Amino acid sequence: AEDAVVVNDGTFNLRKIVDGVDAASFPAGTVFPVTATWEIDGEEFTESFDLPADGSVVPSGLDLPEGTVVSLVEGDLPDAPEGYSFVSSGVSADTVTILADGNADIAWSVTNTYKADELVVTGVSGAAEAAIAGALLVLAGGGLLLIRRRWSAV
Repeated sequence: AEDAVVVNDGTFNLRKIVDGVDAASFPAGTVFPVTATWEIDGEEFTESFDLPADGSVVPSGLDLPEGTVVSLVEGDLPDAPEGYSFVSSGVSADTVTILADGNADIAWSVTNTYKADELVVTGVSGAAEAAIAGALLVLAGGGLLLIRRRWSAV
């Protein structure tokens, strides 16, 4: 009698998390690319995934042998929403190890942190105040000019 070979396969899920900015601030359809690489019996495999900004879970759709180590790397980031700047990126792990079927799927996430751009402080709180101050300076200068002309005429 031959022994039956039992293959335990597993999978993983991916998710994008944005911090410091509402996901709705990104244009509709914005995705964050992630590349997964792994090796089976000496052969290397690569798969690309596009993770939506809204944090939806993206199933890998892969059935990989138990113990397979998958490396995950985030690709080029889309532009930050208007009024925000990218600060940092953090992954839940650089790799995931596939568990046997029957175990919970492995969830991998990458968090990108953004901050609101700061407004430049000019020292003037409003245009009206600046206009009044400018007008007063012009009037004061005009008054000095009149006084000087009167003294010159005498």
